[in-house]
Amino acid sequence: MITEQRQALRRLGIRPYDKTIRNQPGAWLKAEFGPGTHYPVVVSVLIRNLIWQAKGRIESGKRPPIEKLIRSFWYSDVKPTLERADSLSSEFDQYEVVIDQLAHLVRGEDLMRYKDLGFGDASREYRKIGSESEVILIAEKEGDWPILREIHETTVVTILAFGGQPSNLTAEYFVDDLRERDVNLQKNFYLFSVTDYDPAGWIVRDAFISDLNFYGLSRIEHTPLVSPKQLTEEEIEQNKYRLPGGAGSKINRKWAKKGGGIDREF
Repeated sequence: MITEQRQALRRLGIRPYDKTIRNQPGAWLKAEFGPGTHYPVVVSVLIRNLIWQAKGRIESGKRPPIEKLIRSFWYSDVKPTLERADSLSSEFDQYEVVIDQLAHLVRGEDLMRYKDLGFGDASREYRKIGSESEVILIAEKEGDWPILREIHETTVVTILAFGGQPSNLTAEYFVDDLRERDVNLQKNFYLFSVTDYDPAGWIVRDAFISDLNFYGLSRIEHTPLVSPKQLTEEEIEQNKYRLPGGAGSKINRKWAKKGGGIDREF
């Protein structure tokens, strides 16, 4: 396992440094992580090293856990480091690179977990584990939280709402909550979803289910609660709309092929 990890780190360009990367001057950063194609450094590799070094320093007690949102790590570690390396973009939000690299190290490479850095959990206030923990009701929009909470209080099922696209971190901390309550992750789970009936809602739902599988919930039976089947023909005519991109969108076509759209039209 250790050998496999070393090989993965080498492939990703992650190296051990005695010096604290985020404190180094621009010339040192450019020498170690450059040259890049568009910037003096290879931004993705520099960010990977910042993440990995922060993880190691936190685990060794040389640095306290972050205990704030991922955005705080961007401001404290990544943004000023890119600035000194003359590699901070004024046109592209490189915070998204931080999100992508964290997801890759966690999901793509299975080298770490978000909790290793002690990130704060923004979704905690929008989830409750019920005594009927195996029944999970999720909603795409935080605006649905009041009705989810009412359902939880009357049925004691588990509920969770997220604002748009759920993150890997949301799933990781949610499953950790289940573990802390000694919930058997190998049992059957019954997940019900309230998402927009469009490709974006489909992506949100399936991404979350995939994340739950990754973190240990392998036996999930899913039932969508939003479908044209619940509406009359008149209601469908009043509420349907053309999706941006139309037939030229690969996502739209894929969604329709999976059974989406109105009579597979979009």
